[in-house]
Amino acid sequence: MIENAQIAHDERVPICQDTGMAVIFIEVGQDVHVVGGLLNEALNEGVRRGYVKGYLRKSVVRDPFERVNTRDNTPAVIHYDIVPGNNIYITVVPKGFGGTTTALAVNLEVYPTQIPSMPVAVNISCHATRHKEARLEGRNV
Repeated sequence: MIENAQIAHDERVPICQDTGMAVIFIEVGQDVHVVGGLLNEALNEGVRRGYVKGYLRKSVVRDPFERVNTRDNTPAVIHYDIVPGNNIYITVVPKGFGGTTTALAVNLEVYPTQIPSMPVAVNISCHATRHKEARLEGRNV
């Protein structure tokens, strides 16, 4: 894994062919007003263009039971958070999912819940979870 990471860094190529499913974390300032279309559509169009123009592996299926490939890796999984200010912060995480399962880490988070429930989530990703961040300021949004 270490040698593969070094080659990817030196050659400026993805660490593996499975650049996964686009997961986007977006913090939108409460004073931001997006014009010209829906933010979800803009984010998915960015994913579509990135995967097509970047010749990245398109491996997202529209429905987990029907298994029909979308051929452009949309829709992305988008997590929104409203924050103070007039900026937008975007973090894109292409999450691979790449063969046999190895647990490199196990993390537990505790959060309030109702008495009869015990919510559990499993978050799968390959060892090479990459990310890129961007900040859109004020009127440029």
